[in-house]
Amino acid sequence: MGDLGGDCPANLLEFWLGTDPNGMALNDETRLPWLRVESATAGGFQAVFEFHQPAARTGVDWTVQASTTLVVNDWQDLTHGVEGVAIVREGDLIRVTLPLAKDESRRFLRLRVMPAAP
Repeated sequence: MGDLGGDCPANLLEFWLGTDPNGMALNDETRLPWLRVESATAGGFQAVFEFHQPAARTGVDWTVQASTTLVVNDWQDLTHGVEGVAIVREGDLIRVTLPLAKDESRRFLRLRVMPAAP
């Protein structure tokens, strides 16, 4: 996957997120994924991973993945309703929420996109 604009995100990701593949526009950075940790109602914490994605953009399969390491084969797809994961779309905003264990020292998340299967 190329990076026509030289601004780091791959062209397929930029297309799907609705950013400019020729270079980073002023509002593009607000469309990129971001992560925050917040208090959960059960007294623990939860990770919230959000990104904007125009619902009209199709032709791309996507998943949010999690890992406790950065090892290539250690990434697991997150699934709505499994182990407390919630994946919700509100207009163009997609929010992925997952509980964090109290003894969990680290968790990595990533957005994986690939061309849709024919």
